[in-house]
Amino acid sequence: MPLIPNGYPSKISDNELIKFIEVYSNAATVAGRSSNYNNGPNYWKEMVDLGQNEISYRVQKNLLTEISNLKQEITLLKEDNEKSGNTNKRLNYITIFLALITGFIGYLSLCSTKPEKHNGRTIQNLQLEQLKAINQTIDSLVIKFTPFSKF
Repeated sequence: MPLIPNGYPSKISDNELIKFIEVYSNAATVAGRSSNYNNGPNYWKEMVDLGQNEISYRVQKNLLTEISNLKQEITLLKEDNEKSGNTNKRLNYITIFLALITGFIGYLSLCSTKPEKHNGRTIQNLQLEQLKAINQTIDSLVIKFTPFSKF
């Protein structure tokens, strides 16, 4: 007859508990058929039920522990998401600000390279016309004051 260990079922390991449940199940089956056992099959069935109840309790306890751990992990993940969301918002604002500054500087550079106009004509064209007029005046003066020119 198998011996019931001290502290059965709550004080033994999972593997030992499963082993004893198998042994007690077999003992209950054999006890039901034979008169060699002092204890009847009900005793062994009770031992099997106790062992199975303990396994169920341990599984539920482990599940509850895991659920608690998952809740803590979810809380930590939410906090991390909030922090990263706030950081992303700040980075987005900085990016928008820098884009506006870049656009403004681009606008200023376009304005500085755009030809200025005076009376509908660009200043460069006016300056070219003035230079041509000055050049023609110089040419006519040079021709008039050359010693070899005909009077």
